[in-house]
Amino acid sequence: MNYKNLYLHNVVELKPVQGGEEVQLCRIPNALRLQLHEIAHDSALKTGSVEIRFHMKSDRVKLKFAVLNADQLTGGHTVAEVYHGTFQENAPRILGTHVTEIEIERPKEMELMQMIAGKEQLRFSPDLVRVILPYESHIALVGVEGETELPREGSMPERKMLLYGSSISSGASAVRPTGAYSMRTAEKLGVDLWSLSMAGAAMIDAEMADYIAQLHGWEFAFIELGINMIWDVKNGVPGSPEEFRKRVDYFISTIADAHPDKWIFVTDLFTYMGDVRNGELGQQFRSIVAEKVKQMNRPKLIHIPGKELLTKTSLLTYDIIHPSEEGHLEISNHLAEQISRYLPVTV
Repeated sequence: MNYKNLYLHNVVELKPVQGGEEVQLCRIPNALRLQLHEIAHDSALKTGSVEIRFHMKSDRVKLKFAVLNADQLTGGHTVAEVYHGTFQENAPRILGTHVTEIEIERPKEMELMQMIAGKEQLRFSPDLVRVILPYESHIALVGVEGETELPREGSMPERKMLLYGSSISSGASAVRPTGAYSMRTAEKLGVDLWSLSMAGAAMIDAEMADYIAQLHGWEFAFIELGINMIWDVKNGVPGSPEEFRKRVDYFISTIADAHPDKWIFVTDLFTYMGDVRNGELGQQFRSIVAEKVKQMNRPKLIHIPGKELLTKTSLLTYDIIHPSEEGHLEISNHLAEQISRYLPVTV
């Protein structure tokens, strides 16, 4: 959405903060957020894959942010990144407990960057500033100083990958926002990322399926199913395969029926702790996803086994659920390879 000559990528609604001028960035409509599983009430407000994009008219632009859930973050701070197109600035920016200012200067080597971008056909124009926000934070945009303008035609990729999944798809455990497998995959395929992932709340809600079904403007989708339903966190008991089957059936059917001309790639559980314990429940969940895709028998509905994307438990973090930085890299390498078998790669 557009806001004060800024393009807020992966944002569809702004929530005023305590009646002031600050606005919180929300990735789905607030009415939908409140219909989903209670954990989604929080995770839909997290800024995974959210970017502030703009062209600079003045030589300096200053953005002001507040981290609304800083008290829940390790050390009370988190990390954002600044890119000029696909050119990363030297150091990440720290967003802390107080209002944080990110000041951006026009690069001195813009002419050279433009030449490289043309030669290598980079997916973003170097004069497009991208402030990439962290996945685990609730961020409010407090203000902007300096002159900006909205992205011009051709400065961003037209092709979009729609994403739905868990905290893994949101970028959990990646050291930096662009380290998430989802961001890496979009980069490898030369597309833009449209993320609807719900950290801890990918409960395959019917309301989310209905919402995705009516969305347009994406070329293909990647859907990750299972990890948030295999264990009932609230009650501390294993998830129900019967309930999972019912939700998967509605979710995949609803989206695929609404978009029969679109490529839709569906994965199940990535490699996780259940694979080194008693993996029976995990295998049931995986089979449910595979069987549903097979049963629909659609040429553009493709099942990709999660264990083929993340192949080793040693590529997980110490919780034996979330991928490490190397794990995210492996998923993106395998996923980009799989998708490129069906779709053209523009980079």
